[in-house]
Formats: sequence, C-alpha cells, structure tokens
Amino acid sequence: MAVLVGLTRFFAVLAVLIAALSATPEANAETPLGPAKYVPCPIPTDDPTLYGGANVAFRCRTAVTDPDGLVVILREGWSATAGKGPFGVEHALIDRGVGEDLIARVVSSVRPVPGEQRRLHYIAELGEVSVWVVVDRGPSMQAPDTRPLGLITAFCRPYVEPQRCPDW
Repeated sequence: MAVLVGLTRFFAVLAVLIAALSATPEANAETPLGPAKYVPCPIPTDDPTLYGGANVAFRCRTAVTDPDGLVVILREGWSATAGKGPFGVEHALIDRGVGEDLIARVVSSVRPVPGEQRRLHYIAELGEVSVWVVVDRGPSMQAPDTRPLGLITAFCRPYVEPQRCPDW
C-alpha cells in the first residue's frame, strides 16, 4: 500500500512538472517584465572601424541576455523604407512601434520558443497585447562579423501590418 501511495505521489509530481515545462509563453495570462539584463556588445560587433558606411546597420547598439544566458545582439538595423530587407532596432521602432527598452526587457524576462530556421521567439503577454521579439541565432552573410545576427523584428499581436504597437 505504501508503494502505491508513493507511486501516486510520484506521478502527480511528474504530471505537474511536465505541464510546467511544456507551457509556452502564449499560455501565460500575463508575463511580468523585469528589468533588461544588459551586457557588453560581443567583440567586434561594436568596433567603429568595421561598422562605418554601409556596415553601420550591423553595428551592435546594445546586447542583453535572456533567462537562459544567451546573449542577444540588438543591431542598429534599418527600416522598411531602406529597401534592403528591414531588421534590427530601427525596423522594430520605426515600422512596428516597439522601442529598444521594451525589446530588451522582453528578451531578458521571457524564455524563448523555437521558430522557423534558426530563429527564436520571445513572447510577452501584456494585457490585451502580446509583444513578439524575433531573434536570428545564425550569422548574417552581410555583416562584417560571424556573430549571430540577433534581433530581426519585434511586433504586437493581435495587430497585423501595417498597424503599429500601441504607445505605452
């Protein structure tokens, strides 16, 4: 009988652990955001000799760590009006209305879920709106370094383009 009670407790604890580990950020009613965990830009992503002229978009503006310790580079980027494939802080801010501080806080506070290809999605539920931050873990063939590209974009749902995130 004692073995049966022990096994029942074991399986109950196991079920709770499986449910907790399999929960995605979308399942949370509201994700509290902590402070951004800033770290130095990885060498050489902030070297002014490498990131002038046409390379300025690939310069590390800042870097943050996620809850698992992964360093995410927030590169300058460019907006959609540049016509080169928008990405980075400039794209998120100008095209989508998501500022650098909010991006840094989401990445620092939320565990990512895998996306397509080499991407990670950091999703924070903030009341009626969820903020999505999309990060590319692979390097860019356009950047003058071999570090991960980092921030691709950030946007809000349920909004769809061309709607921007609300002004917080």
